Amino acid sequence: MSKELTGYRFLDKDPIIDLYREALRKSGLDPQDISNSGGPTVSTLKAWDLGKTRKPQRLSMAYAMMSLGYHEEWINNRTGDVLKPKFKDFPTSKVVHFEDAKRAAAARNVPRKVAKG
Repeated sequence: MSKELTGYRFLDKDPIIDLYREALRKSGLDPQDISNSGGPTVSTLKAWDLGKTRKPQRLSMAYAMMSLGYHEEWINNRTGDVLKPKFKDFPTSKVVHFEDAKRAAAARNVPRKVAKG
């Protein structure tokens, strides 16, 4: 008699959302920066953050993480072989280098002079 295989069952949300939140916090960027640099829409990113989404689409998460400077790998524990997915449809025309996005985010936080009038 073979044992039935069952997958990991999360109760609240997919744990990948917590990894995304940690990466976003470490980057200092906001959802608009991620969206502008090739990631999913701002509303999708906010739904992840607010808990409205339990299981994000894999490709959307991959684009968000790539926009934060991360890449995905599958490592075979037995052989050490590493496979990296190739995202041919990644919108490279929208991609902004991570450091440029970080500088843009910092520039938005600079206090602006208010015109007296």
